[in-house]
Amino acid sequence: MRKVLFVVAFGLATAGCNTIQNKYVDSTGMRGSGTTTFGAMQENGKFSITDEKATCRGVFEWKNPTAVFPVQCTDRKSGTVTMTRPTANASQIAGEGTIQFTDGTERRFVFGKNI
Repeated sequence: MRKVLFVVAFGLATAGCNTIQNKYVDSTGMRGSGTTTFGAMQENGKFSITDEKATCRGVFEWKNPTAVFPVQCTDRKSGTVTMTRPTANASQIAGEGTIQFTDGTERRFVFGKNI
């Protein structure tokens, strides 16, 4: 059985750095939070999501509308994140994504300032 994770991200800006606060509730009602941070030019990104069972983290470069990068979790799970922002306004920090874990489970999420 696959669990689906929905993440809603709210954006905060700091000098030279962007941080999006992630919050989610999965299909079982589990709640968690995390952050996605990256430089002013959307480089050197760091991604994390934490719930009561584990924290998953990864790093990325956001040179295209879609960023694909590996994540490692504290419960020994690993997977691949795919985050996509709209191509119509590539500077907009909003979109959707998935985490595809190597055990076959998947989590879907959305992120951005205007969700």
